[in-house]
Amino acid sequence: MPIDYDKIKMDLKSFYPHDTLFEMMLPREMLKKNVGLKKIHKLVMQMADSGMITRQEIVSMMPPILLDVKSDHAILDMCAAPGSKTAQLLELIQANHTLDNGIGNGEPVKGFVVANDADPKRAFMLTHQMNRLNAANIVITNHNAQVFPDLFFKDCAIGEDKRVRYDRIVCDVPCSSDAAIRKIPTKWQEWGTKGGQSLHALQI
Repeated sequence: MPIDYDKIKMDLKSFYPHDTLFEMMLPREMLKKNVGLKKIHKLVMQMADSGMITRQEIVSMMPPILLDVKSDHAILDMCAAPGSKTAQLLELIQANHTLDNGIGNGEPVKGFVVANDADPKRAFMLTHQMNRLNAANIVITNHNAQVFPDLFFKDCAIGEDKRVRYDRIVCDVPCSSDAAIRKIPTKWQEWGTKGGQSLHALQI
């Protein structure tokens, strides 16, 4: 079936800061599998790999928006992998820094993100995802969030170590994926209580 490219729309979501959120009004499976959309799919993949865009569900983008991130905020993302919210937080810090200081001002970004994940493989995947952004204001850690250690920095003005205090904390904890049923109907057949019970070991 031929594709009418004029009907492929990008819907601007005005609730998102700086008018940088667009929704492609096209089913994901069609974009991936339709031969007529092969070039558009390839372009989207290339832009995502280079860090020019981040693909993310709109419902997943809401928590960072509600945090009202500022350019000088210290943020802890406690269960960060695969990193879509982490990337969003970094982008909000940078965008607000640019607005506060003007383009080409040269002032260093004061805000930063400490992104943590307890699973070593997911933490590695998080590192790979963050490399796309080429950002210097991120620290990636691999630690159990329940007993996350205090971090310290050297305050040169007073010559002593000070504990990092966070302005915002994101904690998108692991789940049994029940909510994914709306987009992955096959989970109805796969779902069982074992999925939820396996997460109990994460508690203290």
